[in-house]
Order: sequence, then C-alpha cells, then structure tokens
Amino acid sequence: MFESSLFISLVVFAFVTSITPGPNNIMLAASGANFGFRRTLPHMLGIIFGVAMMILSMGVGFAALFSQFAMLQWGLKVMGSAYLGYIAWQVWQAQGPTKQGEKVQPLTFLQAALFQWLNPKAWLMVITAISSFSFGQEYWLSLLLIASVFFVVEIPTTSFWALCGEQVSRLLTTPRHWRMFNGLMALGLLWSIYMMWQ
Repeated sequence: MFESSLFISLVVFAFVTSITPGPNNIMLAASGANFGFRRTLPHMLGIIFGVAMMILSMGVGFAALFSQFAMLQWGLKVMGSAYLGYIAWQVWQAQGPTKQGEKVQPLTFLQAALFQWLNPKAWLMVITAISSFSFGQEYWLSLLLIASVFFVVEIPTTSFWALCGEQVSRLLTTPRHWRMFNGLMALGLLWSIYMMWQ
C-alpha cells in the first residue's frame, strides 16, 4: 500500500508537526511544570486520542462539511481563540505546583481531546496529512495508517513536552520564578492566538 519512502515521509511529517511548539505543547509544558508528569498523563492521552479521532473524522467527511460552510470553521476558530485565551489566563494566574484537591487542575482526557477541534495547529496538521498521504484506491486503509502513525508518534512527543515542563519546575525555586515561567507560557498561548488569525 505505502511505499517505504512515503511512509518515512509521513513519520517525519507527524514527528515534526507534533514536536514543534504550538498550543498543545505549550500547555503540556506548563502542565508538566505545575502538576508533574503523572498528573499530566490524562491531558497527554487526550491529545493523542483526540488528534487520531480528528484525522478519522475529517477523513470520513467533516472536511467537505467545513468547506461547504465556511462560517462553521470561522466559528470554531473564534471558540478556539477564546478557549486559548482562557487557558492563557489560567496559566498566568497559576502560582506553581498544586496538590490534589486544589482548585486549579490539569486538563482532563476529554477536555484535551475536545480541544483538538479548536486547535488551529491540529487543523493544519490533519488537513495536510490527509491531503498529502491518503490516496484513492486504498483511501480508508491510508487514512487508518495516518491516524495510527500520529497516534504512535505523539506518545514520545507529548511525553517530551510534559517531561520538559516537569524538569523546568526543579529550577523554579521562588514564587517570582513561577510567575515568570507561567507568564512566558501564557504569552506563548497568546502568540498562538495571534498566529492563527494571520
């Protein structure tokens, strides 16, 4: 079905688009720093499953729906911007590591999975992957392969960002350090909003 060169291109594409900074990775780094790797696992799994499900859903026909109703895509973009703004505010307000039962909590599996539909980088990744690596005669098989490759590749890439955040937290020894780190993460999310409207 897939030539080895095409498969390698797909793996490289999935890796590069998954490891580079974007809303998911900034939120994972902030979550890893504030909550630790273990408490960030549901967030990571939500991203992994969410992107794979988005690939399958878009491949099944949501892409045609969105191209026919441009306002629907615009509405998702607005909701995504608002949600990223809300997350940026939450990150900005975070005081540092929290314990179980405290008010601020990491994203849940479902929140992270649903966020993919509001995430502009996920949209670009998914649309580009489907248009570049699926083909007519074995469309459904290639769609499953694309979703599977992203699923597997995102395990180490999401882990990397959450672990980086957790490691950075060891350097943040004062409330001022935490404010600076969380402020930078919040600014990164606000930058993502700006970039999605360019």
